[in-house]
Amino acid sequence: MLPQAFLGVAGCIGGFAKNCWEPRSVVVPPEPQAGDARFVTKGSEGPWDGAKISLVNATDFEWWYFDARSPSGDQGVAAWFMTASPAAWGLELPTTSWFIFHARFQDGTGYDAVVPAESAVINERGEGASGLWVGSGSGFAGAEDLSRFTLTFDVPDKDIHGVVDLTSTSRPRSAVRPAADSEADLMNVAGMGWAVSMPAGRSVAHVTVGDKAISFTNGGGYHDHNWGNTLPAWLNWYAVEGEFGPFVFSAIEAYKGPDGYFKYAWLSVHGKVILASLDEDVVSIRPWGNGAEYPPTGFQPQPLGFTLTFDAGEEGGKYRINFTNHGDSPSLPIAKGLAKWFGTVEGGKIGGEQYSGGGMSEWLDLAI
Repeated sequence: MLPQAFLGVAGCIGGFAKNCWEPRSVVVPPEPQAGDARFVTKGSEGPWDGAKISLVNATDFEWWYFDARSPSGDQGVAAWFMTASPAAWGLELPTTSWFIFHARFQDGTGYDAVVPAESAVINERGEGASGLWVGSGSGFAGAEDLSRFTLTFDVPDKDIHGVVDLTSTSRPRSAVRPAADSEADLMNVAGMGWAVSMPAGRSVAHVTVGDKAISFTNGGGYHDHNWGNTLPAWLNWYAVEGEFGPFVFSAIEAYKGPDGYFKYAWLSVHGKVILASLDEDVVSIRPWGNGAEYPPTGFQPQPLGFTLTFDAGEEGGKYRINFTNHGDSPSLPIAKGLAKWFGTVEGGKIGGEQYSGGGMSEWLDLAI
């Protein structure tokens, strides 16, 4: 088997804090590798959006995730560029390099696909990275300062074609700290690494899937990056992120059965962070509509939306958000099922002015 290759180029490019990174290329071979991986655990150890694991074995994983949605949340595109053993995700693919593609159309229908690649090549420059999933017809290009990202799709056998441009309007961060704090722990999401390169941004998308099209300007966008040894021991995972009025938010609630919950919340207003916490009591995400239950008893029925509550303490106050899914989601055979929606967001401070916007919601049923 070929080892994971690292090709360096002389001359460093300045990044956050005192970081200065030499451009390099990382080539991920198609077969799972033997041995234990080493992980980047803080921002001072490698470029913010660069490769975070030294090799991909039978359990280790890494992905770069992007989404773009229309201003009204009635259409959108998302992609997970993966380097992971497919068997660990319940998939039969001939390679560790693959990507998940989601398309959601104005008519309420959706299309999901898993597309294999021959290998993955990650080119790091500054704090940014670009990725080519060789042989898949797809990849992403990121600016060295994380200000802009472009996704390209040309997958003839799936009839997927198009381009998505994302421009950041917010500062990169980890789960609870800004990226400028380069010594902060990046692997604090139940042992999984998380670097959010674009918590919020503007997007332009022109993508076709067969005879259906997704096309919009001045939409919303998001990009993050995860890595680790195995997925956390969660049974169910809800993740919601979006923008409304002056607010930017993201939240996770994972049900662990008798062991309780994992929760995460981030909320900012006019660019000022008022909540950044992994405490269980700061956020609640509950599905609503279509007979949805919590905890769920299976992957059906699909909810019509989610209600989120945030508690930012005595100084920050309490907030309620209602997320309404647009249309239905196909179910990808990841674990028990993976569903994704774009939609509308309405909410604000309880008793205060209310706003509207758009966002993304996700449901990963790992074991229920």
